[in-house]
Amino acid sequence: MPEIPDFTSAQWQKSRTDSDLAQSILSGKGKFHPRMADKLRDVDMKQLVSLVRAFQSGQIISAPNPPQVVPITPLNPVRVGSAIFRQYCMVCHGPDGKGAAMRPIIPAIPDFTNPGF
Repeated sequence: MPEIPDFTSAQWQKSRTDSDLAQSILSGKGKFHPRMADKLRDVDMKQLVSLVRAFQSGQIISAPNPPQVVPITPLNPVRVGSAIFRQYCMVCHGPDGKGAAMRPIIPAIPDFTNPGF
């Protein structure tokens, strides 16, 4: 996949502004990076650009604050599960859990709505 950039490359990092990175993420790039404009909020975009910028010298120098996950209790498993899905899974699996947008890139991505899954 030669079109995937090396985020750890100082030359690559210097060749892109934060605005360039945000635009690439929102609009998609090539056949391996789908459009994310309908999946990310402004705050998500800023955090994602910060994360990409943190890849320097082959390592993350300053990772963004890790997300706070509310402990699952008998009183709130659906609410917590929904929040976790939105934060970690929805980007690839979509808001409906079918994974249709990513299937051309990741053919084995499961359809969570399929009873056979």
